[in-house]
Amino acid sequence: MEISDRQERILQDLIEEYISTARPVSSELLEQRCHLGLSSATVRIEMQRLADMGYIFQPHTSAGRIPTNKGYRFFVNACFAVHNDKNPFFDEAFFEDIEQIKEQAQDTVQCIEQVSKVLAAAANNLVLIYLPDKGFIWKAGFKGVFQNPEFRETDCLEHFLGIVESLEDDIKEFDSSAAAIEVFIGKEKSILKSPDFSVVVSRAYFPPDGAGIFTILGPTRMSYERNIELASTLAKSFGTD
Repeated sequence: MEISDRQERILQDLIEEYISTARPVSSELLEQRCHLGLSSATVRIEMQRLADMGYIFQPHTSAGRIPTNKGYRFFVNACFAVHNDKNPFFDEAFFEDIEQIKEQAQDTVQCIEQVSKVLAAAANNLVLIYLPDKGFIWKAGFKGVFQNPEFRETDCLEHFLGIVESLEDDIKEFDSSAAAIEVFIGKEKSILKSPDFSVVVSRAYFPPDGAGIFTILGPTRMSYERNIELASTLAKSFGTD
């Protein structure tokens, strides 16, 4: 079944609200905050249709709805459709920060260390940068990513640390000539081994050591548009060889 324009708008508003608050979203809340011009009853009916199509689900009987991985995938694809060659993802302030690091860094290791910290702080997620030729991996952002409410559960924390270890071991799977930004949601990538986490991947050239891969890893509730924007800006600054 094809999603309607109205359902798409409701889904996008619901996902944006959930990314912002980490709380299940009700039809009443969407009506009040998102100015859809629809009654809560109409929104509720459309939300049920979205649930039937697998885009959202209700975690508890009395709760609102939250996105599924299918819902997040639709949301990410819509972000890429809006941002294209004529309207690219770009953050000027972040670009200026990265350019300053490039000018001041004395070597590749110092550059990667500073870039990873700035990127992790901007994304509020974990960043891994990998140089295939050297087998070198740098990580930054544990403090920020652990501030996400998902990590109040010990099981989630332990699971995430296992995924980080897996990503360190298998990050070479992302080593390709493709320069485009990629987003893998949940089990779309075998490295993640979980429906609860997502990763944004791109490539950059860190002179003088050559091509590198950088990833932004976090919960599926991550701010996709923001993280794609950051990844695109970093790739633009460093180029791709």
